[in-house]
Amino acid sequence: MKLTDLIPLFTYFLVISLVLIALFYLFKWVVVKKLKLQLTNQLINKAIRYIVFFIGILLINSFIINDSIFVLQNPQLALFINKLVSLLTLLVLFLLISTIIDIIYHIYQQFKVSKKVPIKAMLQAIKVVLVIVFGFGMIAIIMNKDPFVVMGSVSTIAAFISFIFKEILLGFFAGIQLTFNRTVELRDYIEIPALKSKGIITEIGLTTVTIQNIDESVSTLPAYSLISNPLINYRHIYEAGYRHLTHKFYIKMDFVKETNNLATFVEKVRQHIATKPKIIQEKPIMIQFGDSEVGGLPLHLYCYVDVIDLQEFTTFKTNLILEIVELAQKQGLLN
Repeated sequence: MKLTDLIPLFTYFLVISLVLIALFYLFKWVVVKKLKLQLTNQLINKAIRYIVFFIGILLINSFIINDSIFVLQNPQLALFINKLVSLLTLLVLFLLISTIIDIIYHIYQQFKVSKKVPIKAMLQAIKVVLVIVFGFGMIAIIMNKDPFVVMGSVSTIAAFISFIFKEILLGFFAGIQLTFNRTVELRDYIEIPALKSKGIITEIGLTTVTIQNIDESVSTLPAYSLISNPLINYRHIYEAGYRHLTHKFYIKMDFVKETNNLATFVEKVRQHIATKPKIIQEKPIMIQFGDSEVGGLPLHLYCYVDVIDLQEFTTFKTNLILEIVELAQKQGLLN
């Protein structure tokens, strides 16, 4: 093959490279200028670099295959180079797709919906599938066999690997389940009593979930532990916009027979609650007695407070209880 015969081929691949690079820069312009989103040059440059590598590898492979004299004179070397180029093609293609996935994740993170529906675990799962697919493809090229034949021959090895990496696989599927079922979301305040863990979710990965605890320490839990253990999620408190306040007082048994005193006290508590603007008056407000206990006759208080912040709610609840206790002490009702 003469050098002049390669000019059309080289021109063809050069045009494709330039078109693809131009499309990527157009994509960046639309994202940054029109959608007002941030997109790092590092990711774009990495994608462009892989495109150039990919086109260059195809150009080299075409040059070797079309050179019939070189193939006839060096059949083993030509076969080796062809395999090597094929392996590099798959590797660069995998890196290019992986980079595109990173770009999608980077853009998605700038939308508000990303706080409610994280896709990191899903994208990591896609990358794992890509690793498996491209891995089988590369093994098939090395062994010079059909990829499906290779997949069948390694089924026993896959079963062994699944046994060894049981924990990772459990976390893998649990991470996907947590993401799609929206069991937990980023910034959710959760509590797992069995693990004595309580805090805010800062990251949901493919196999792990990161929680920032109240004392500012960080816990990294296997994703499947959030499915296999009872979990309390306080997200709906923030969505509802209010908290449920409950408390139990114990009335002295000596005063239980004094019905007038009890009725007067309950009425005073109702009047006092009515003066609190943070207590939602439209929601049920219940003040009721329970069955007598060793500590006395229990008086239960139920109401809803127009407060979301935990610290503010705790302060409000403490002050309200102290005020009710003061009312009860004036009548000598409390133990």
